[in-house]
Amino acid sequence: MRGNAMNRPASLPGARRSRGTEQAIAALIDNAIDARGRNGVTVRVTLDFAARSLAVEDDGLGMDPESLRGAVAAMRPPGGAPPAPGMPGLGMVGACSVLGRRFSVLTSTAESQVEHGVAHDGEAWLSGGCRPQDAFEATSAAKGRPWHGTRIHVSCPNVSLYRQQAGALLAKFGSRYARHLASGSARILVNGRPCVPAEPKLEGGRRPVHIELQDGKKITGWLGVMAEKSRLSCGLALYKGNRIVRISDGFGIRGHPSMSRVTGELHLDHVPTNPQKTRFSASSPEYAEAQQAFGASPVVRGALLDITRSSKETLGPLVKYVTTGNRDGKFRPNVGLSDARNIMAEASAFEFRHAGSPVRFDFVFGDGAGLYEIRKDGPGHLIEVDRNSHVFSAVRNPSSLLAMIWEEAKIALRRPGAHDEFIRERNAAWGAFAGPGPGEPAPPRPAWSRKNVPMSPYLDQVKSVLRADYPHRYQFTALSVLEPFLHYAHRNQFYTILTERRVGRHMQALLSTRVDTDLVVLHRPTREQLAFVPNVAHNTVFVVIREYADVQSSIFASYEKALLDLHYEKRRGLPIGQNEIEMLVEALQAEGVISLERLHRMARHKNLNPNFYADGGKSSR
Repeated sequence: MRGNAMNRPASLPGARRSRGTEQAIAALIDNAIDARGRNGVTVRVTLDFAARSLAVEDDGLGMDPESLRGAVAAMRPPGGAPPAPGMPGLGMVGACSVLGRRFSVLTSTAESQVEHGVAHDGEAWLSGGCRPQDAFEATSAAKGRPWHGTRIHVSCPNVSLYRQQAGALLAKFGSRYARHLASGSARILVNGRPCVPAEPKLEGGRRPVHIELQDGKKITGWLGVMAEKSRLSCGLALYKGNRIVRISDGFGIRGHPSMSRVTGELHLDHVPTNPQKTRFSASSPEYAEAQQAFGASPVVRGALLDITRSSKETLGPLVKYVTTGNRDGKFRPNVGLSDARNIMAEASAFEFRHAGSPVRFDFVFGDGAGLYEIRKDGPGHLIEVDRNSHVFSAVRNPSSLLAMIWEEAKIALRRPGAHDEFIRERNAAWGAFAGPGPGEPAPPRPAWSRKNVPMSPYLDQVKSVLRADYPHRYQFTALSVLEPFLHYAHRNQFYTILTERRVGRHMQALLSTRVDTDLVVLHRPTREQLAFVPNVAHNTVFVVIREYADVQSSIFASYEKALLDLHYEKRRGLPIGQNEIEMLVEALQAEGVISLERLHRMARHKNLNPNFYADGGKSSR
């Protein structure tokens, strides 16, 4: 049986209930759009404030009994056929559970004379203690009139319902589904009022795309950079024959922390799709060629360069803080790796007066032996910072370190006759904090072969498929690497794989269609989803995909990094106990394959308590 892809109801539910309502309804709309027919789909959202209920209905393809059972159980039964296009999976059940404690689903296909339904009473399930799939009551009946699609009704709401909500949802969905609405592939109504597509404001307008491929094939369309980041309006609308097929948030573009500002439309008329034209064939050579050609085009590179320039962090807030003592809200404690490099690459000297004397703050490319020096410079003083100091690699924002250097310099300047000894002590302390530098010998580590990392047999085919057909960076981490050292077997196994931003969906589609092992693929699951999964799955293997802006080139994480990633997965809701992480560390020590010193240094770099694995989970410093 091939791997399953569980649809992720984006960010279900947030700390604010109004946002949870929007995201859960959006998850149901996403499923309806995925299940649209050749002529598109109409989705009707009805909020009944008097009855305290809501409904989401569509006229899409609908589901047959087997697909409906699979949607309720969140997975196909053993030996079942591959899911039909648009099969909602956990997205439907999870979204309904967020919205209310009772819900019903009625569905039918165009060719069927029967409509099939299920009803679920969450309160009865909680009081009875049965499994969720056993708490669904299935029904079948002859159609009263011809229809097709899916109708979902939710009552006993878990979320807030208020009259101004309909207008807010109209605006949100008009932005979120702008391309589908504009192309006619979807029509969305909230309490009878149609959503109007809201086009984002672009910096520099639309940039035409025209890429010639082999055999006369071509990619056409446009690309734009939004004036403001928008998680709802970003992404590239991919067309075939002037019909929108899907919206991709990473087509041909390597993960980038500011990709939420990229939008556009691409026509891929030569790339094959599934019969319903709701998905491109991601494993086809035409799709791979189009992705590579688009990512390498000058238009795309120019757009990414503009984003990088406009999002670049500067030393401006630090200079203002040092020279005036004022710290405004733009001084961020944490920045991305590229921004950190930009700060140090473009740092230039500045002068000011302190305690009536001139001070010059300068940056040099030194030998990396010390972080900074202070010496007499005419009537004032010179603070000279070595850009090559390895201490900068141990902090998340160079500006934070430079601000601390200035605080130490103010202490030193109050003792002009004794500041040399003080600075030597501080440089030594900073060096000890950052660990061994590039030219210093690191503590000896056990010799072992990265090629022989023991892994679960469930991941053998996953590793082979990714190595052969996945073009982006990825890394096995957390229990993917650490499971052989676990003391206890778990009812469900969760294996984490990291990949670049905005390409996780590609990995999910690839593994779901190419891996024959019985596993379920989760793309960026939320805490609520991870908490819900064990109730509907037993003795199941899950692959958890996480996206990061910077993914290491090594396919397997070191054991130290895998422990840190497992700690973060636990904080996100992965069902593993703190005592199990502590025992993992003990087991790895006993095998002689980790360095506690390196683990503590990596934890400090992530602003964690170095003993995060043994402190009862209280890991933030």
